Amino acid sequence: MILIPAGRLDIGSVDAFYIDTRPVTNLEYQQFLFEKPQWQKPHIEDMFHDGDYLLNWDRNDYPKGKADHPVVYVSWFAAMAYALWAGKRLPTEAEWEKAYGVIKNYPIWEWCIDLYDDDFFFATPRKNPRAGTNEIGWLAANFTDIETLPVRALRSKGIFPTNRLLLAPKNTLYEYGFRCAQSAD
Repeated sequence: MILIPAGRLDIGSVDAFYIDTRPVTNLEYQQFLFEKPQWQKPHIEDMFHDGDYLLNWDRNDYPKGKADHPVVYVSWFAAMAYALWAGKRLPTEAEWEKAYGVIKNYPIWEWCIDLYDDDFFFATPRKNPRAGTNEIGWLAANFTDIETLPVRALRSKGIFPTNRLLLAPKNTLYEYGFRCAQSAD
């Protein structure tokens, strides 16, 4: 992880936080699955995925030769479960955007903890902006109770940090992954 100091964004300011320098890899995710079997392909509840969860895996084995590649076909629910298991959380959209210049960019979309809000850049608080009414601590404790709608935010795939996507939290796809964050305090 790398420390991102407190600072300003176009939409406000964020407190200092830590963020992974790269997305979670297949090997890291496999370790999580061994410790949390309820998130393995045969055991994950239907409400937490769309049927394509870890589609490119063979049971609990990631694609051969791709241990250090970003894990993909992971839903927001599964990303949240991994992040909490690792003692972390998903970044907010504002944190992700603040860190964009110093973290490695991969050609995948990355889940954020936020709801997707079309008015995100206009209607969020200016200090630690985040879409949605629930606090981060509440989300961490209750993420499995989140409805499959409203949609969650994914960020960037590509060279523009302001690229945003919206998706139901149970959706998965070949280019959806995640990285983790932690508050600095």
